[in-house]
Amino acid sequence: MNICMETKQEMPVSIVLFLVWVAVGLLSTLQSLVLGAIIFGPFLLDRIASTIFALVFILLYSLVFFGTIKRKKWTRPLAIGIYLLAILVLAFDLISFYLYPQQLNQNLQKFFEQQEFSQFGQDPQTMQATQTLLMSGFFSVMIAFSLVFSIIQFILIAYLMHKKKEYFSE
Repeated sequence: MNICMETKQEMPVSIVLFLVWVAVGLLSTLQSLVLGAIIFGPFLLDRIASTIFALVFILLYSLVFFGTIKRKKWTRPLAIGIYLLAILVLAFDLISFYLYPQQLNQNLQKFFEQQEFSQFGQDPQTMQATQTLLMSGFFSVMIAFSLVFSIIQFILIAYLMHKKKEYFSE
C-alpha cells in the first residue's frame, strides 16, 4: 500500500512577522471603532460611516490574516491591494489637508467635541493642548510621515509576497 503523504513546509519567520504586522493593523482598526469618528480627507465621518469604513478594513485585514495562515493564493494580491489602498488613503488625506486647512481645523474641532475624554484619562487642559498642537500643522506632518512609512511598508510587503510566493500554494 503506497500512501503518499504531503508535508507542508513550516511557516517562515518572515511570514510570522507579516502576520504580526497584519494583526497590528487589525487591532489599530478595531481601536478606531472606539473613537466613533474618523477624519477622512476633508470629511469627518460620523459614527455610522466611520463604523462601516472601519469594518471594511477589519474584514480585509482578517481575510489577509487567515488567508496567510491557510496559505491561500488570493492572499498575495489582497495584501498588496490593502497596503496600496492605505497609501492612497493617506495621500488623499495629506493632499486634502494642504488644500483645505480650514476644513481640517473644523473637523478636528468637531472630532474633539464628540469625544468623551474622561474615558482616556485626560483632563480638559491636556486635551486643549493636544487639540492646539494638532491644529497647528503637526497633524499634516504626522500624515506625511505615515505616508512615507506606508510606502516603505508597501515595498517590503510587495517584496515579501514576491519572494514567498511558493508559500501561498493553495
